[in-house]
Amino acid sequence: MVCWVDWFQRFCQSHAFWFLLLSYVLFTLFGGLVLMAIEQPQENKLRAQVLELREHFLRDNHCVPESRLDTIIGKVYFSANRNIAVLDTHRDDRSWDLISSMFFVINVLTVRGYGNSSPLSDDAKLFCIFYSLLGIPLTLFVLSCLSDLLLPILTHVPVRHLQTYWGLPYSQAVLLHASLFSLVLAVLLFLLPATSLCYLEPEWSFLDALFFCVVTLSTIGQGDYLLGKRRNEATKECMEFLTSCYLMAGIVAILTFQETATEVPQVQAVLQLFCGPQDREVKGTDLDEMVLSAEDSGTPLDVSPCPLEQPAPLSPDQPNPQEPDPQPILR
Repeated sequence: MVCWVDWFQRFCQSHAFWFLLLSYVLFTLFGGLVLMAIEQPQENKLRAQVLELREHFLRDNHCVPESRLDTIIGKVYFSANRNIAVLDTHRDDRSWDLISSMFFVINVLTVRGYGNSSPLSDDAKLFCIFYSLLGIPLTLFVLSCLSDLLLPILTHVPVRHLQTYWGLPYSQAVLLHASLFSLVLAVLLFLLPATSLCYLEPEWSFLDALFFCVVTLSTIGQGDYLLGKRRNEATKECMEFLTSCYLMAGIVAILTFQETATEVPQVQAVLQLFCGPQDREVKGTDLDEMVLSAEDSGTPLDVSPCPLEQPAPLSPDQPNPQEPDPQPILR
C-alpha cells in the first residue's frame, strides 16, 4: 500500500503541469456550462418576447410589408451595436471624437476590448490591424518597464525596512509585505472605485460597479457596462478619460504585485513544482550576504565567490617567502 502511495505521489509530481492544464480545461468547461444553464433560458424568453411583439405589430399594421419591417429592424440593430443613436435623434453623441478615439486606442492596445465601438470603414479597420500589431507589444513593454521601475520603491524598500527595523527574516518579511500589498490594492483598485461608481451611476448596484472594475483591470471588457452613456457629451468624455487612466495605472499596479508575489518562498515552491527549478537572484539585505531563516541562524552568512586557500605548513629547512632575508651582522 505504501509503495502505491509513493508511486502516485511521484506520478503527480512528474506530471504536475499536465494536471494543471487538464484542471484548467475542466474549469473552463464548467464555467461555460453554468453560464449556458443560467443565460440560455433568459435569452430564449427575450427572443420569444421580441417575436411576439413583431407579430402583434404586423397584425395591427397591415399596410407595412414584412420584408420592410425586417429591413428597418436590421438597420436599427446594426446602428445600435455601433453606438449610433437612431431613435433618439435629438442626441448629439459622437463615437469618434478625440477623447472617444483615444479611449478606443487604449482599449485596443491593452487588449481589453471594452465598449461597443468598432471601425466602420475598411481603411480604419486596416489601420487598426497594423497599429495593434505594433502597439500591443510596445504597450506590454512599456507597462513592464513601469512595473520594474516601481518594484524597488513598492517592494524592495519596504521589505528591507521590515528586515532592518523589525528584525524579520527575508521569507517572513516578503510574505508580510505581499499580504499588505494585496490588501491595499484590493481597497484602492476595487472597493473605492466601485463605491464611487455607485454614486456616479445611480442605476448600478455595488455588485455591478465591482464587476465593472474587475473586468476592466483584468482586460476582459464588457460592452454592456458603459460609463456616462446616459449623460451629456462632456461627462461621457470625462468618464472615458478617467477610465483610461484607471486602466493603465491598475495594470501597472497588478504587474508590480505579480513580481512581488513571485518573491514569496511559498509561491516560488509552487512555481518550482510546475515549472521546474529556476535560477533566481539571491535575495537578502545586501548583494554579498544572505539572511538565513530564524530557525537556522540569526546572523548573516557571508557568501564568497571562492573559498580561501589555507597555506601548507612549512618544513624547518624551507624558508618562509613572506619573511625578509636576515641581514648579516657586521662585527
